[in-house]
Amino acid sequence: MDQIEMLDHALVHHGSFNERLYLLKFPQRGTSKLIRKLVGFAREKGYGKIIAKVPKGKLKKFLQQGFKMEACIPRFYLGHEDCCFVSLFLLESRAVVSASLFKKFQQIQNDYRTETTPFPEDDVIILRKLEADDIPDMVSLFRKTFTTYPFPIHDPGYLEKTMAEHVLYFGAFSPEGLLGVSSAEMDRDYGNAEMTDFAVSPDARGRGLSKRLLRTMEESMRQAGLNTLYTIARLKSTAMNKTFLGAGYSYAGTLVNNTQISGAIESMNVYYKFL
Repeated sequence: MDQIEMLDHALVHHGSFNERLYLLKFPQRGTSKLIRKLVGFAREKGYGKIIAKVPKGKLKKFLQQGFKMEACIPRFYLGHEDCCFVSLFLLESRAVVSASLFKKFQQIQNDYRTETTPFPEDDVIILRKLEADDIPDMVSLFRKTFTTYPFPIHDPGYLEKTMAEHVLYFGAFSPEGLLGVSSAEMDRDYGNAEMTDFAVSPDARGRGLSKRLLRTMEESMRQAGLNTLYTIARLKSTAMNKTFLGAGYSYAGTLVNNTQISGAIESMNVYYKFL
């Protein structure tokens, strides 16, 4: 799996699995030096793409070095400064994306409206925050849902570590057991959270579990005092795009050929919502 580490005072996620370098958290200073470091490091490793989350005030220097803005989330940092997702493609083939996928997504945007259909009253689902005792069932569900994933959610140790630090995991249960999982990855320093890691058992799809989990997480984040929610969803996943559009999230842009998931590198849509 790829690794998360500090590179010149910046938090990065990189490796041959996603074939990219991802700047997760921007340092307080040294933008020009950092850009040179990122590019040199990625070229040395042979990665096809650099993706960086940067404050809007730092955007100009990245654009001057050939980076392209792919998405932007307003009021990301403490409800004030915008966050820009900027990319540098080190391999030309990495910048090419299927036109048919974009056309299909545009159709979803044009046709889809906020969902108001109530959930079936006879569908008994319990939603709750997950604890360490739930990890074996979480791993089983993640393995059943994703053959590969950009972060090591198949590893019990990773789940236990993140659960103890900054990630809240939520589960949807029925008498059959754990049917759905999602997580809220909180950044309390900047007042935002990523709604991510949605996994629903194949035999439980069509019951609105992702929507219910999302609603539960939103309420939890509201109680935690966070300002901005966002997600990075698969461009090709009609169900997840509908889930976020239906929940009132705004489309912020698409990260082209960005993430290794279920055996292939896929393009990802960015969405956001203010609480």
